[in-house]
Amino acid sequence: MTSRERVEMTLAHEEPDRVPLDMWGSASRINTELYLEVDKLLGIDSEKNRRLIRPTKDTKYEDYALADALDCDFRHLNTYEPKNFTPYKDEHGWVIDDWGIGRALVGRYPTIIYNPLAEADMDDLEAYQTPDPLDPGRFEGLEELAKHYYYDTDKYVTGCSANSGQVFDVCQYLRGTENFLLDLYADEDFARALIKKVNDYLIALNLEYLRHIGPYIQWLEFTSDFGSQHAQFISCEMFRDFFKDAYAELFAKCKEAAPHIKIFLHSCGDVHDLIGEFIDCGVDVMNPIQPLANNMNSAELKKRYGDRVTFHGAIDIQQAMLGSDEDVKNEVKRVMRDVAKGGGYICSPANHLQFGTPPENVVALYRYAKEYGKYPINC
Repeated sequence: MTSRERVEMTLAHEEPDRVPLDMWGSASRINTELYLEVDKLLGIDSEKNRRLIRPTKDTKYEDYALADALDCDFRHLNTYEPKNFTPYKDEHGWVIDDWGIGRALVGRYPTIIYNPLAEADMDDLEAYQTPDPLDPGRFEGLEELAKHYYYDTDKYVTGCSANSGQVFDVCQYLRGTENFLLDLYADEDFARALIKKVNDYLIALNLEYLRHIGPYIQWLEFTSDFGSQHAQFISCEMFRDFFKDAYAELFAKCKEAAPHIKIFLHSCGDVHDLIGEFIDCGVDVMNPIQPLANNMNSAELKKRYGDRVTFHGAIDIQQAMLGSDEDVKNEVKRVMRDVAKGGGYICSPANHLQFGTPPENVVALYRYAKEYGKYPINC
């Protein structure tokens, strides 16, 4: 069975030969330090095989020699940096991107320090220019790479998220989280205008992305974090009032442009009640099913939503992947038992694997996933 056939059966909620395995997607990358350790452990030439895809992130590279060594089933496409804008450092040393958002390193991680619309009123918002969604640098060479993945491999091909975050996230980046959440209560007109402005940009960006890669991908990925470790950021009622139409429009426009594709959504933390809302918006694949977040019991979520959506992720990176080989094995067995039966599950870490994770555990995760993910599941 080819990788593409394996994933397609899984998405149809049928049982293939084994659970598909993923690496290097929007929510299944590896911290650069850890990635280099895993390649060294396996004797893979990192310099020869890696591709720089996220130069400003701590997950800079993808390496399909590593993914293939672990029998993963995917190839992912990524947009690039714009040609007509170069990030720069301002007088504070903050790196300013094409949205005008400023970031600086806090510990090991680039963190948003400056929100360009923090003090904005409606006139400022109307005058604010979003980045150019059609900048050719974002898509240069993507069509050729997409054709190569589609025709020259048997892997399932996806387009990774074209933007870091969707409406809910980008509005916070621009306005500041506290300001934006207050806007939802205290200045609804401003909040709705900001949501529309950001969503219009995201629709244009993704339609241009699909113009280049649409015929060659099978799903398109989006990332939008609506949950914390302990609760949803907003209620379901507020999601329906402010965000549901925007997400539904974005996903529908993408499916109109490429009717064969499915929609993948990453949303961290406790989003147990929002999953149904996401499905209503057009989501086909739900990630990450963060197992240690409140209310995110994998078995319960499978019972509640498993006939309507395919789950992706679910392997705990907060404790199990930091533990022993036995911890990794038990975590894989738990997830296969809870989520994989009947199809509709793709195995990957519940988020990007972080430094401090033993490289042996990364290899063990995929080895045990092949062993215990064989159908029929018997854990």
